[in-house]
Amino acid sequence: MRTNELLYKWVTLLFVCFPPLVVLFIITRYSVNIPYLDHWDGFLDVYCAMEDNGLEFSHFWRQQNEHRLIFPKIIMLVLAAFTHWNVICEQYFSLFTQACTLLLIFFMSKKTLLPAENPLSNFFKIVTSLMMFSMVQYKNWAWGWPFHIFLNVFAVCFTCSVMAHWKGNWKGLLLLTAGTLVATYSYASGIVLWGIVFIWLLFSDSGRRRPLFVLFWIVMACIVFFSYMYHYEKPAYHPSLMTIIEHPLIFLAYFFSFIGSPFGMGFVQPASILFGIFGVAVLFCLVFFAYIQGHHDMFKRSFPWFGIISYVILCACITGIGRSSLGVSQALASRYTTISILFWISLFVMALSYIPVFLRHNKSLCRKYTSAIITLILFFLVSFYAMSYEYGVSYFKKHNFLLTRLHSLLQYNRHYGSDSMLTLLHPSKDYLLNSINILRQRKIGPFYNEISNSDGIYISGSYAGTLGNLHAKSWMQGDVTKIDSNTQISFQIDAPASGLYQFSAIIGFSPKLGFVSFKIDDMTVGKTDCKTINSRNLSQKLRRVNYGAVSLSKGSHKLTVLCNNDPIVIGALTFKQSMQNTDVSRKY
Repeated sequence: MRTNELLYKWVTLLFVCFPPLVVLFIITRYSVNIPYLDHWDGFLDVYCAMEDNGLEFSHFWRQQNEHRLIFPKIIMLVLAAFTHWNVICEQYFSLFTQACTLLLIFFMSKKTLLPAENPLSNFFKIVTSLMMFSMVQYKNWAWGWPFHIFLNVFAVCFTCSVMAHWKGNWKGLLLLTAGTLVATYSYASGIVLWGIVFIWLLFSDSGRRRPLFVLFWIVMACIVFFSYMYHYEKPAYHPSLMTIIEHPLIFLAYFFSFIGSPFGMGFVQPASILFGIFGVAVLFCLVFFAYIQGHHDMFKRSFPWFGIISYVILCACITGIGRSSLGVSQALASRYTTISILFWISLFVMALSYIPVFLRHNKSLCRKYTSAIITLILFFLVSFYAMSYEYGVSYFKKHNFLLTRLHSLLQYNRHYGSDSMLTLLHPSKDYLLNSINILRQRKIGPFYNEISNSDGIYISGSYAGTLGNLHAKSWMQGDVTKIDSNTQISFQIDAPASGLYQFSAIIGFSPKLGFVSFKIDDMTVGKTDCKTINSRNLSQKLRRVNYGAVSLSKGSHKLTVLCNNDPIVIGALTFKQSMQNTDVSRKY
């Protein structure tokens, strides 16, 4: 018997560890060390201030959208100091933080509703691990910056875990305060946790200390709230907050979509809305049953889980007020799913505790309907979870493909026609180029050991229009021009220094036999036959052609692209100084 129990535990441990290991593999396999979007204007100056010994509290306190990210920035700063700001380490730390949250949830379930001897506890652990490490959170896994959401979720679960282990002393109250502070200064919605804990303190077993604890909490909540709102500014580009009044149905659709997003990612909007409605309905039924049947002890032990559910519901309301005017589909943003997943985990642990008690009181109903209903519900949940998971993996890979191309672009200090690519990293090209120069000068990020030097010229083409009817971009003018038969486009490039440059080009395929040639100052430097192919997805058939060394003098040169067929895919042209780096075979 002991052997069977030991084997059962090891099998459970294997299934619990499998989801985080899959995410670990995906991060290791596909991640690219390059800052992305809010990284540039949210953290780069903090890191530079640390290196220059000019770090001030204002660097941590200032708003990032609606958030004041004090604790995430401190942790990111420590990681960056030891890794020369390798953003992949932030992704690993997100994974570690989520693993810690998973352990907190296990401890909560053991202390409250699912003790270790309960046969359903191992089933709960496996399902919770699958949910916590779902790839529907693909943006949070793929991008180090959303680490603050994982930290917020950890702080919320830590606070509710303290509720579950509450002994009515000052130590517990200080732990509640610490968890709520971290949640507040990691993500703006964390401020609602002060109200949730306040309500819980009113009914907690604190003896004569309860009034003092409540007073302490009120004072702390007021200090945090008014300090948070001091000089607070609503982001100018954020929409109106009046949608809940002007369009209440849109707000409700957004709310339910937010709740149901872990199972509706990548599908038509009604799927997530229906799952949200279903989840709220199940929650109402469980609460109604526990209250009507008089299971007050079970209801009391559920308070920490009600705290988590209340937090998710309030987050959905706050986000809906601020974002529903952008459209209901915005509720499916993968960064929100890390929070909404907590709703389903809490609902699941309550269902595993309540339903067996309910079935004991309704045995005839159990025989007729319950098994079939539960089987049907599980079938839909598992099916939609699997499809949402696959959707997240697919977009993680696409994100990696984009960052790999951008990483290749950063190897060159002259960029032509790359505005559309660069602005994928940050909407302001000028700000981005200045920030890239800072990375180069300080040798941090991808310039620490991945890009040893960055001399050379990069010219990007365009994949505008449908892939079966490709166009090339007139790079210097910024418009789109079709390359017709025997037509050429020309523009100026600036060589940073005199010397030999390794010239290469990304060339695609043509439906007809043809060629593409390149001239510099009217001298042909490369000519390539374009192979024919019958494929709709020509972008997957690109190839890099190396033309060898080209001698360029410092200054301006005229580059001409000529083709005798239509259409032809022209990707990136690169000139890399051969004396510094002759390896130009890097593929996207």
